[in-house]
Amino acid sequence: MNDINKEILEKYLVRKSYKQKSSFIEFLKKNVLEMGYSFKEQRFRSLFLKGRNLIVGDPNKAKYLITAHYDTQATMGLLPNFCAPLNKSLSFLYQALLGLSLAAFAILIGFPIWYFTKNVVLGLFIMAFILMAFGILVIFGPANKKTYNDNTSGVTTLVDLMTRLKDDKPSNVCYIFFDLEEAGLIGSRLFLKTHKALVKRLTLINIDCVSDGTKMLGIYRNIKVNQIPKNDFIYASSKKAIYPSDQKGYPNYIAYTCLCESKRKNLYLSRIHTKRDVIYKEENINRLTDFLKDLVQKEDLELIEK
Repeated sequence: MNDINKEILEKYLVRKSYKQKSSFIEFLKKNVLEMGYSFKEQRFRSLFLKGRNLIVGDPNKAKYLITAHYDTQATMGLLPNFCAPLNKSLSFLYQALLGLSLAAFAILIGFPIWYFTKNVVLGLFIMAFILMAFGILVIFGPANKKTYNDNTSGVTTLVDLMTRLKDDKPSNVCYIFFDLEEAGLIGSRLFLKTHKALVKRLTLINIDCVSDGTKMLGIYRNIKVNQIPKNDFIYASSKKAIYPSDQKGYPNYIAYTCLCESKRKNLYLSRIHTKRDVIYKEENINRLTDFLKDLVQKEDLELIEK
């Protein structure tokens, strides 16, 4: 593990408040400039949220945008943000059960107030308030202090790749650290909106949650899969898989995540958004970085379908 990533794991696991992000940005900027890369902030505001995308390299010269979000999510306590990318039904079922559980809790509190006070408006107001409060806590609640997989693993993968390529710095690569992914993919959508013509000719490679699990999954859109270097990764079309991360909305992409495997061979992502997000398998970072290094150095590799 390189020294930059060691320090990220020791000092910059939490990047939620503006001050915490500023400390991380200054640290990253210092090291990026020392390696000889260019560094630029894309500052933006979405309602009352301030964000900063961090751009390393020149997107106008790039063939690949290699991305990861660096913002930290609010903690969900013991409730993980479960996802089964290759099983849409299971993923939707989990989200439905989560929504129904929240609705049931709101009714459990609001209905007795409605019943005993005979005040329908008050009961409905309490129910709506509980639902709204939960939504606010998802964005503005206390930071999850354990972020090894989501998404410190993505951040360190980009840093590791930059470190390995610092001597030749291929111009076909631009690295972007997106902000406010946890608030609704705000940073990545802002970049997409401001670079519409540019992204049509590029391949976005998004890295999100890759340090836990054993099965590396690449979800692709408009990519010639037979031209991707052979390895032990699993690949699935975006039409057959679901993964809500920063690649959403981009025309050409591969999104990488690493999944656990159940006894019944079901692949899933769990533990994130909780204090149990403490798994950091360095071998996952190394094998993904090895793959990406090989990918971007093959100048004749054409991924985007014409």
